[in-house]
Amino acid sequence: MPSRPRLLRAGDVVRFDGRLHTVAALEGTAVRLVDEAQSASVVMLAHLLSSAGFEVVTPALVRAVVSAAGVLEGLPAKAVERAEWWQRHLVEMLTGRPLDDPQVPVRAEYDPAVRSLRQRELAKAAELAAAGTRRRWP
Repeated sequence: MPSRPRLLRAGDVVRFDGRLHTVAALEGTAVRLVDEAQSASVVMLAHLLSSAGFEVVTPALVRAVVSAAGVLEGLPAKAVERAEWWQRHLVEMLTGRPLDDPQVPVRAEYDPAVRSLRQRELAKAAELAAAGTRRRWP
């Protein structure tokens, strides 16, 4: 049984009314949807979320936390390596998926549809501690 998402974002692909739709915009309590035939509709968010058969099929891809070009340029290699290490863990914690493969299934302990951010933070902290990662502040 699909879980109900806590967040819905523009770009998400959802199943609603027996068809696939892309969330084109969220405006207050209204959601603008575009189906596969490019037909647009507006649905109240509460109605959408409570509809039988509603599910988020493919969440929108998450923007990279650290830009690939420019932001880390000129920093020591060790600092760049550490930033990229954190990026992988943060993206996984926020989205439930690894940064390098956003198409894999969401890991249950990091599923934003069923876990609060705090629960996901605690799960990531436990995972890192179990792997022997010491808590260090830059």
